[in-house]
Amino acid sequence: MKIVNLFRELFKGNYDYFFHNITWRFPMRLVYYCRTVLILSQKPEFSAPKQTEYFARIATEKDCELLKQFGYTEQFILSRLSDGDKCSIVEKDNELLSCIWGTTHKRFQLYAGSIFDPGTDGFFLYSGYTRKDHRRKGLTRIARDFLYKEYSKEKRTRLYAITNKLNTSQLLFYKKCNS
Repeated sequence: MKIVNLFRELFKGNYDYFFHNITWRFPMRLVYYCRTVLILSQKPEFSAPKQTEYFARIATEKDCELLKQFGYTEQFILSRLSDGDKCSIVEKDNELLSCIWGTTHKRFQLYAGSIFDPGTDGFFLYSGYTRKDHRRKGLTRIARDFLYKEYSKEKRTRLYAITNKLNTSQLLFYKKCNS
């Protein structure tokens, strides 16, 4: 019991951080499911920055080479686009800076370890990425805001996402978005 009290004192209740430090080298499939959070937002307020130098749009099959820069395979890109998934991309001077995918279909989510169905009035955000040299500039908000507006046209206003509960910047972002 003294050891437990020692851990409580050392980490002041932040067991997730302690657990992460012990298990970070373990295979992800063994420990990751216990660290994920499902986010639901019915009417998010993204407050995307009003910057004219960035341009957001929905990706098409012609953008395959552009999206490959972020590590997506051609097979992944083409299969997701043909399934009806949408990818919001943010670019500046024809250079890809950020993107995020969204779907209205059932999808297996590796980080949750299960199949997720967003229902008839929702959509699921997944696999977002922003170039390291352009992070903290609001590009994620621009991409998500654009994708949310696209799905809102189809009367899909429930936004779902999964994130690691140790990803404090992501959790803070969703908290600011009224999630």
